[in-house]
Amino acid sequence: TAAGAAFAGKVPPRGYIMVESAVEPDVTAIAAPIGPPGQAVAVLSLLVPSYRAEPAKTAAYGQAVAAAALALSGELTGPVSRFGCV
Repeated sequence: TAAGAAFAGKVPPRGYIMVESAVEPDVTAIAAPIGPPGQAVAVLSLLVPSYRAEPAKTAAYGQAVAAAALALSGELTGPVSRFGCV
């Protein structure tokens, strides 16, 4: 699942992972880890019907999920950047 991959640290440098039809058919999951880099304490996830998962939209959704997860990470652990603690 996208959440499982995010917990396992299998998130590409863009900051989020996208998985299609892993939990439900025709559902796309987008997830980003919350916590210090490499030490996820939670995951933020968005589920989208696959018919609405056009590449431009999923990229925008992924960037929004990653940004929100990064903001939550900062609230929980202090300022965090995509490249480590600030």
